[in-house]
Amino acid sequence: MKSIGVIGAGTMGSGIALASALAGYDVVLNDISDQFLQLAYRNIGALMEKATEKGKLSVQDATAAALRIPTNSHFEHLKTCELVIEAAVEKLE
Repeated sequence: MKSIGVIGAGTMGSGIALASALAGYDVVLNDISDQFLQLAYRNIGALMEKATEKGKLSVQDATAAALRIPTNSHFEHLKTCELVIEAAVEKLE
């Protein structure tokens, strides 16, 4: 398996995307809002920055992982994923 899709860019979805990218998988992070995706990408960057500052992650590995996490708000980009994980907030209304 090489590619993972994550639906939901909240705390859990972002964490899954980051862990998957750090493990070497190509990730598609999907959410209904580009605003949520931008926030998620900033949060992922902040987590990686903290990890590099503490010496737990090299700058090269952080950069490579970041490049493996494209974001998108359209479901058709998930077609190429071999595994899709749903981590979206459930709001019945």
